[in-house]
Amino acid sequence: MNRKDLQEAIQRLVDNGQAKSQDYVPHQPRESLASGRAKAEPSSGGSDTAGIASPLTEPDINAREYHGTPLTSSDGLFTMPAVKKVVLEDANGREVVMEYDDPSNLTP
Repeated sequence: MNRKDLQEAIQRLVDNGQAKSQDYVPHQPRESLASGRAKAEPSSGGSDTAGIASPLTEPDINAREYHGTPLTSSDGLFTMPAVKKVVLEDANGREVVMEYDDPSNLTP
């Protein structure tokens, strides 16, 4: 393929990717929105019923659950138990559960 053929091939690719002039609709400017204030309220009531309150604590480390497959270091020298589930408690005394995927689902 010579230089001219290459230029023509590139130009055909570029031309095929462009909209036809009759398909083009110029942008129409719109009016801007008036300034104002907004206020957001929690949908479930007050701050004592929404979200997770820091700090999170782990009341019982023995309540942890582990996967059957251990987590192996990238060099393969170390293995450790892979945590499956940790039950935590937030500052309001509500339970927060963290569940982790099985390390056998990881792709290298």
